[in-house]
Amino acid sequence: MDFERADLWHVAGYGVAVMLGIEFTFFNHLFVQSELKGGYINMPDVSTTARASDSANQQFWFLQRNIVIGGRWKFDFKKVSK
Repeated sequence: MDFERADLWHVAGYGVAVMLGIEFTFFNHLFVQSELKGGYINMPDVSTTARASDSANQQFWFLQRNIVIGGRWKFDFKKVSK
């Protein structure tokens, strides 16, 4: 297939999403964070080639779960005056 590319920017649709999260901190520096993200995407006008008659559409729901373990430290590099 030898079609011209369809990479011009245009709005193909819309999406909505929500996120819910909680974080637990231990020993003032370590943390465990859990997130749940979900949403809906609807794209009724996806360009597939440069021809206006060629298009596609898609819609889908998504759900994502994240668990993060990490640490936070504050580094204070102030000069010590003598």
